[in-house]
Amino acid sequence: MSVSILLAICLGLAVDSLAQPHPCKSPPFMQGHSVVIYPSGDYYSLEEFFYDGEGERVKRRAMETVDNHTVYREELMLYRAGVYYEIYRHNKTCIKAPFKVDWFPIGVPGDGSFQKQFVMGSLSVAGEGLLINSWTGQLPQFKAKYLMTFTEFGCLPLSINLNIENVGYIVQDFYDIVVGIEDPGVFFPPPFCDKASDRGETVTDFIDTLVKT
Repeated sequence: MSVSILLAICLGLAVDSLAQPHPCKSPPFMQGHSVVIYPSGDYYSLEEFFYDGEGERVKRRAMETVDNHTVYREELMLYRAGVYYEIYRHNKTCIKAPFKVDWFPIGVPGDGSFQKQFVMGSLSVAGEGLLINSWTGQLPQFKAKYLMTFTEFGCLPLSINLNIENVGYIVQDFYDIVVGIEDPGVFFPPPFCDKASDRGETVTDFIDTLVKT
């Protein structure tokens, strides 16, 4: 085989590998909003989230609607510290519990299976389309199958769909994402949590913190 033919084959393989998207990790610091729909169908929440991938901390501020009843609830999950807070500001109450859940960074798992690359919006005019990738796979630690979409550039989450064994589907769509954290203080519990009542039981399942029905 001549050198020129071998070089052409190598270049072809290189181009093919570049064309195939690879699993990615989202930025270590993000904040934004999301809509979450839970398995029961009559339970959903509008959320503001704060994500610290380096310190392994997550804060959620949720307006949850269950059977036409609205509840405002915050959750602070400190993975390294092993502490979970459930916060209700309207009456300044706080529940504290030990938190023993493995950290799961936002991003495409390394064994994720690439499905399709497509454009959200239009390619007819520059700036009117967003290039995104869809991925499928399994999360054994959650006993779940997933379908996820992330932006091609920046690896920002757009949608995460989980089909959880014995639970059903949880669908989370993201919007208004900002890279960075405007106020790092969101990862500290409010002063009234100093006298937080202890729930007593250790939180060991992240899904339990989501599904309140």
